[in-house]
Amino acid sequence: MSLQEEYKSEQEKNFIIKDKLQTEIDLRRKIHNKYMTIRGNLRVMCRIRPFIDSETKDVQQMFFDYFQVSNDKVEILEVSKNCKAKKYILDYVFQQNSTQANVYEEVSLLVQTMINGTNVCVIAYGQTGTGKSYTIQGPSPTSDNQGIFLKSAKEMFEMTGPILFDTKHKNNERAKLSISIIEIYNETVYNLLGEDSPVLNMYENSDGILVIPDLNPISVNNYHEANTLFKIASKLRQSGQTNYSDKSSRSHCIYSFYLKIVEEDGSITRSKLHLIDLAGSERFSKTHEINSQIKNEGIYINLSLNALSNVLNAIALKQNHIPYRESKLTHFLKESLNENFNILLMLHVSPNIRDICETSSTLEFGTRIAKLCKHKTGKEKKSKK
Repeated sequence: MSLQEEYKSEQEKNFIIKDKLQTEIDLRRKIHNKYMTIRGNLRVMCRIRPFIDSETKDVQQMFFDYFQVSNDKVEILEVSKNCKAKKYILDYVFQQNSTQANVYEEVSLLVQTMINGTNVCVIAYGQTGTGKSYTIQGPSPTSDNQGIFLKSAKEMFEMTGPILFDTKHKNNERAKLSISIIEIYNETVYNLLGEDSPVLNMYENSDGILVIPDLNPISVNNYHEANTLFKIASKLRQSGQTNYSDKSSRSHCIYSFYLKIVEEDGSITRSKLHLIDLAGSERFSKTHEINSQIKNEGIYINLSLNALSNVLNAIALKQNHIPYRESKLTHFLKESLNENFNILLMLHVSPNIRDICETSSTLEFGTRIAKLCKHKTGKEKKSKK
């Protein structure tokens, strides 16, 4: 066999291997997507904060007296007339001994969903001081307890890198991963990765597509670059003092991954993963005692959280009009909060008895949305029959 014939033979073998690999990838996508459909496109989970040093043994004992917790249920016994006994059924409950790794096992499935071409939102919801930022950001970028953002970045490169990213031949890259990190503070949107954190304007074009001219997501080629962007943004986020925390995040922060994949047939798949660290959801009366700035922040925070609730309600009920423009938060997430949504709503609650009404309110919000979505899914299944 001549050298030319050997080369041709090896080429044919490579084509066969490549074709088999693509077939395997497509099959895995179908299986994963079917599995995620069976699980439901909205998952509502709860994470209970561990006790902190200032919480005495008496406080800890009251938690065990008034809370009954299992893997899919939080039951709160009656404490007062304002806080009646209630049982909340959830998709999963991460108890106080749960680790960041335990939480990420659930998120990892959504990272695969995003790589497969579906927009995904992970929303951390709850009152100030319950660990929302800890879940999304982690205690520090170098810690073993890294948050969802850095773990997601690492997994994306691990899952797509060997096949899709070819750093030796950048003109032939089959994938591009970009990141944006924005902050919404008092209904003003800031680009934390832009020079001097410029204010972002949003509008919809004639086709109803959301346009954000100066967002400009930054392309990243490896985990180290993603980590660098994370550190830059973390230093710029608005924080202040409230009754609940000496350093409370007074804004919503949205960490976004944008993935573009050129498929073997030349078609392009685009998808997004939004990790949303919401500002504290506690009632205005809980935070108004500090100063007028905190009071004003509370008004805007509650406005946007109400808008998020209204949008999720409208989607679940399949209403013709979805009120995205009620807040900058829901407007920014418009392309991911739609009838094809894939959302993990992670409720964060406190084990402290003083917060029991806020805990009930948080759980009520999540379980109400979950019931609406399951009702919608049930009706769709009956109509198909």
